[in-house]
Amino acid sequence: MQLDLPLDVSTAWEAQEEATRVLGPYAYDYLGRMREFWTAYNRFVLKRAGIHDPSDRLARAINDCFLSIEPQVFHPFPETDDVLRELKDDGYPLHVISNATEEVLGRLQRLNLSPYFESITFSQEARAEKPDPAVFHLALRRAGCRPEEAVYVGNDYEADVIGARGVGMIPILIDRNDVVPDADCLRIRSLKELKPLLDEW
Repeated sequence: MQLDLPLDVSTAWEAQEEATRVLGPYAYDYLGRMREFWTAYNRFVLKRAGIHDPSDRLARAINDCFLSIEPQVFHPFPETDDVLRELKDDGYPLHVISNATEEVLGRLQRLNLSPYFESITFSQEARAEKPDPAVFHLALRRAGCRPEEAVYVGNDYEADVIGARGVGMIPILIDRNDVVPDADCLRIRSLKELKPLLDEW
């Protein structure tokens, strides 16, 4: 769908930043109702940008547009499927902890990654984002294991390494572009390096 709107890029960015600041904290309250949340978000952006949309027709159309292009935006790294399959086949229980809304469930399904994981925990349901301990504790309860028995792999030092270490999990930083060469934790450049590292333990 193509929408011809009298809107310049800078105005759109400013409106979107304000919407994120004002409405973002309320996303926790929309568990099971994310389409409703995004309609409200788009309504806010359009109003701030001076675009009249009394019936939310445009707000809903923007939702549909994002859903249609999502498969073009989210792609796993090339080695992901092979590594996850090998880990699962070798008996490693796999779980997800994500700073995301419930929409992460659909994305993982569309990428055919969901079957690899025994549980998927996301920040919206925990009402807390990494590095907050709450989301890690929820995932650990679902996994049925103690923190010291769990290895956590993530690509953000503050959210993932500090968050996992804060609850007693063993953090591994995946640093594909060598951004944190002096990280004070285990570090890998590709998921291909993960299984050999785990097998050593």
